[in-house]
Formats: sequence, C-alpha cells, structure tokens
Amino acid sequence: MNYKINPGLDLHRIKMKKTNKETIITDICQKIITENPNILPPDKAGISLDFNLLAESVKNFHPEIEPTQDLLQEVELCLCKMLKLNLNNYAAIALCLNDAYPNADLVNITDKEVIELIKKMPNIEKSNLNLFDKDTIDAIIYVWIELSNENTYNDSKWDAYI
Repeated sequence: MNYKINPGLDLHRIKMKKTNKETIITDICQKIITENPNILPPDKAGISLDFNLLAESVKNFHPEIEPTQDLLQEVELCLCKMLKLNLNNYAAIALCLNDAYPNADLVNITDKEVIELIKKMPNIEKSNLNLFDKDTIDAIIYVWIELSNENTYNDSKWDAYI
C-alpha cells in the first residue's frame, strides 16, 4: 500500500516501511481513541467516525501523511482491533474477521463456525458471548460478505454500516 507524503518534506526522515506504517497507524488510532472515548458505542454496529472524520484525524495527528483511502481503511481496521467489541458491534466484528480470515468460505460457513471464530477474537467482550442470536450472526456474515468484495470500501454502502 502506498501512502502519499506531502511535498516539501524530508523523505529520508519519513520512511514508510511496514513497521513504520504500523507504528504510525497505531499512533493515530491511540490518539483517536483518546480524543473520542465513545468512538464505539456498545449499541452501534461500527466505529462512529466516517472516512472524512478519520481523514481529518490523520491530518491533525500526522500532517506529513496524505490520508489515502488505503490508509483510512487500515486506521479503521486498527481501531476495530484495538477497541473492546460486543455482539452489537457486528460491522466491527465482521471487519476484524475479514482481516483475520480473508479466504474464508462465506457461502458455506455455518453459524457455529462464525461463533467459534468470534470467541477466538482477543478483543471481544467475553461477558455476552452466550447471547448469540440468529439475527446477529446473519448481520455479521452479511457484512463480512460485503467486505470480502474488494470494491466495498469504494462504495458508499460501507458508510451505512458504521
């Protein structure tokens, strides 16, 4: 993934190697969470910042980096991985599952398999894992299928989930 560096900066100072990108993304996410402690309400499907607000945060925290769509997707995924998720956060759960299991057979996946994958997530609230219902599992699978389509992020449909 290529990130655009704003012109006029010392490119030797800012090397966008993978580890540096991960560090910058993690830093951005930590700052977003600090400034927006309610970024993932317990009753909301996904994070409560759209791509425009994420882009604004990136510009505020790291003005040397152009907030490209690829970067914003990585920031959103990082946020979903860092935050404690509950079963109401089905879009965030689907985003994490899509990242962890990009080649999952979503046509033939069973509810039981989805539940087992969710239980393995390190950031899932363990207290409500016995509250799975068919609608929640269906919503997670539906969003996961949408995310597995590489064009989903380029489509305005994604904003409907978050």
